[in-house]
Amino acid sequence: MARYALVVGITDYTNQLSNLTKPATDAEAVAQVLKAHGDFENIAVLKGKVSTTKLAEAFKTLLQQQAVKNEALIYFTGHGIPVSSSLGRPQAYLATSDLTIFTEDTKIVGQKGGISLAELNELIKESDLSSLVVLLDCCHSGDFLERNLIEKSLTAFSSQRDYYFIAACRGFEQAYAKKSAQHSIFTTVLLAGLSAEKANQHGQVTSADLFGCISAELKGSGQQPIQMGWGSSITLVSYKHQTQAETFEVNEECPYQGLKAFEAQQKQFFFGRQQVVRKILEKLAQNPFVPIIGASGSGKSSVVQAGLIPELDNSVWQILPPIKPGFQPLQELRGVLKAFFPGAKEERLLWELITNEPNPLPVILEHLTGTEKFLLVVDQFEELFTVSVAEEKQRFIELLTQVVEMTDSRLSVVIIMRSDFLEPCSDYPSLNKLIENQLVLMPRITGVDLKETITEPAKLQGHSVEEGLLL
Repeated sequence: MARYALVVGITDYTNQLSNLTKPATDAEAVAQVLKAHGDFENIAVLKGKVSTTKLAEAFKTLLQQQAVKNEALIYFTGHGIPVSSSLGRPQAYLATSDLTIFTEDTKIVGQKGGISLAELNELIKESDLSSLVVLLDCCHSGDFLERNLIEKSLTAFSSQRDYYFIAACRGFEQAYAKKSAQHSIFTTVLLAGLSAEKANQHGQVTSADLFGCISAELKGSGQQPIQMGWGSSITLVSYKHQTQAETFEVNEECPYQGLKAFEAQQKQFFFGRQQVVRKILEKLAQNPFVPIIGASGSGKSSVVQAGLIPELDNSVWQILPPIKPGFQPLQELRGVLKAFFPGAKEERLLWELITNEPNPLPVILEHLTGTEKFLLVVDQFEELFTVSVAEEKQRFIELLTQVVEMTDSRLSVVIIMRSDFLEPCSDYPSLNKLIENQLVLMPRITGVDLKETITEPAKLQGHSVEEGLLL
């Protein structure tokens, strides 16, 4: 599957809009990174003075010809304007060099030229793309494009395939560029986010990774980036050879697990679920109880063992041995905690806490020593409703869900459960509420993520997969 990109940096404006100094160098820098590490078949670069006709033709060439059944990326930097209609409904435009605007009381009420995001949206919807990434660094002396305006204009980003959109700032902010800096503020952090230092364990920077980096770097800068996405996370650049040489050697181990779950020792072969891992990490940051639910065989255990756990800093987190509820879930819980209650007296205390104490968690946490945080993974949680003894179900759920009642719980719980057991959870209000608020659903793996799961493990073992076999 081929990749194509269009990189645009407009500096020259012939009418009312002021000229800009950064976009041409910004566009060139982005293009250089994509050429070096993006594996693109072709990267078209338009910079300086760009007419409406020229930009429109470039969009049509990319979306209607080059990227048919392929992957596409658009980077645009220059002016962006909202044009208000007589009914007060604004239309968003990418400003071209020959754009003319008409104003009333400082409000833009009309234009001639430029590219409407609504028209670009229709072009996207009519295209037959595998995936599309749009990176928009528009600066303007007044208001920027409102988030709701973008969402209304770019409806294609919530309707099909793998799409991802990042804009430089919110509607009530400006997209800044310091005179002393080589690039605009947004493109500076964009380039940093695309660097090898920000690559994940597989040497890749994905769309989800990139926004996290941009958002963190722009915090407190006076502009807040916004994002929209649909489908799977998209790999933007790769530093495969550098990472491979540093982290592992090619061996004869089969990189595919079949029906067997990936574990931490196979993390280098685990691909295609970066977006789900990021979502789990976000949920963990918000709440110490995260249910991961999906169909049988969807890769729930793998995403925890080979995706989530390797992402946690082992100087901060201690991963407790994972458990399954089994026939006696309270005994399973005691088994994983008894290492922190040495001796017969302490072990009796632990059992008393687990079985009878109304609020046992503070005492249990006092005994958990060694690191700042602990993670307990309960796999095959559905066993609670199939094989566990009835009198232990309620207590087991109470003990696990109590972590959310602590002001600063050092213990987090991740449960892994088949989606066809959601109904029994409704009988337990505390559990049901957490599922409603904290659920991470394992989606069907498709698009670029599916391609990665097939091709990347093979590459790590010195093999390749013909593109024709992926169709």
